[in-house]
This record gives sequence, C-alpha cells and structure tokens, in this order.
Amino acid sequence: GSLKYGGVKCVWAGEGMEVVEVIPRLYPLRIGTKGCQTQGKASNQLNALRFATGHYVQAMDCNMGAFIGECFKVPYALRLFQPLDYTARTTTTARFIGFREFIFTGREGAVGRAHASAEWTFGTIFQRFLAGMDIRMHYGHPDFVDGFWARNRGGMSKCSPVVNLSEDLFAGYNARMRGEDCGHIDFLEFEKGREATIT
Repeated sequence: GSLKYGGVKCVWAGEGMEVVEVIPRLYPLRIGTKGCQTQGKASNQLNALRFATGHYVQAMDCNMGAFIGECFKVPYALRLFQPLDYTARTTTTARFIGFREFIFTGREGAVGRAHASAEWTFGTIFQRFLAGMDIRMHYGHPDFVDGFWARNRGGMSKCSPVVNLSEDLFAGYNARMRGEDCGHIDFLEFEKGREATIT
C-alpha cells in the first residue's frame, strides 16, 4: 500500500525546510484529532526518538541552554550509565540520569524569583533527596535517557490525551516498576528560563 502517515525529519537549508528522512507510521500523530489524541510534548518526544541514533538521548525544552563549560562535562555524565568495568549493555547503572537546573530568569523580579525558588526546591533539592533514598524517578528535562531502553519500552514519556499534567513522570514509573534506577548528579547544571511577569 501507499504511505499515508509518516514521521518526518527536516533541517533548515537556508532557503527553507528540507526533508531529510521519513519513517512510515501506522497511525497519525496529531494533537486533538478524534481517535488519535496525544499530548503535545510527549508526542513530539516519541516522534523524535524514532530518529535518534545514539545510545543516549536528551530532550531539552526550547527555553533551556548551557554554557560551553557545562557541555564539556557531558561525556563524563554519560559515562555514568555504563562505567568502564561494565562489559554488557544490559547492565547499566541507571536508565535516567538527572541533574540541576539554574533558572536564569530568577533575577527578573518577584515572579521570576518565585519560579526560580520553586524549581530549585523541586528540581534540585527534592531530586537529591529522592536519589539519596534510591527512589528518584524521571523528572523530564534535562535528564539523559538510555535511548535503547526508552525505544524498547514505550518512549521517554507517555502520550495520552488524559495524562498531560506530568507525562514524564510515567516514564519514571515505567523505570521503577521494572527495577531500574534513575540517578541524580550535581556536577552538571543547565540553564532554564521561566515566566518572569504576570500578564
């Protein structure tokens, strides 16, 4: 039969978008269409995961970034998935590795400070606490994910028209219920912007 639906990978080619790769789909991946409703962020991650080719994946939000100095630390963070004395890909130390976020909009007034404090509390202090008790789950951005594991177990987050409050959390449930670990490291920190005004 003919290709009716597909996942499409595009690049910007100076003059416009250029299609690089197309992977056939059995069902459409559209938000809000009756019969195939999905949650936006989770469906985008699931679609992008099909094009990922490496062992590890990181899905960052569009309001995130990092200094070059932090990027130099990434290979050392990825080495924590499988230390040099591990010989088999099936024996990894974790399926998700999370780290700190610095909210750079925290200096932009009272609303920015409130968001920065909330993010520091949940995204750093609470994640450290959970990791120390060995019960941390996938928080979402900017966690590194074992890509092979995620591709074979339903993705990094769950696409659902109903479960859209914290779709990443269900990937954490998926890992914990399978007896996998989700670690947290403190030597790496990426930036994130949050709302700084109330309009």
